Amino acid sequence: MKRITTLIVLFLAITITAQDNTFKQFYKSHKKEAEVSLNVPGFLARMFIDNEDVDEEELLKKASNFKILVFNNEEGVRSDFTKFIKKNEFKTLVRVKDDGNRAEVYFVERGDYIREIVIMAGSKEEELVLLGLKTKLTKDELASIVSSTKKEIASK
Repeated sequence: MKRITTLIVLFLAITITAQDNTFKQFYKSHKKEAEVSLNVPGFLARMFIDNEDVDEEELLKKASNFKILVFNNEEGVRSDFTKFIKKNEFKTLVRVKDDGNRAEVYFVERGDYIREIVIMAGSKEEELVLLGLKTKLTKDELASIVSSTKKEIASK
């Protein structure tokens, strides 16, 4: 009985640990290659948000940690990032291309919540910027934030 209990506890511990190693793992393995690497707690980031940006404020309230990496034309990092996205089964939310520049937004869903959002922006000739957010958003909350952002962009 003790062996079965020990095996179950060990399996649960491994499962919980494996779920937490998403962008944090990529951040740790590539931060030395980056020109800039920042790890900002959510409460600190919320201090810099404008009170008029209600949708961004909602996203920031639901985010607990921000990890930012900036690279100068590192092709190896781009391929590592692509492999990382595929391996960890991130889903694509948005892809935008404009004059050689790209921006992509990915997310990881666990249960009823979106637990992590990763944003990649850059071009092949210039910098690559990666931003990872740990979140606890429902699909409806994320859809609301995205749809209101689209309205703001369309109205400009």
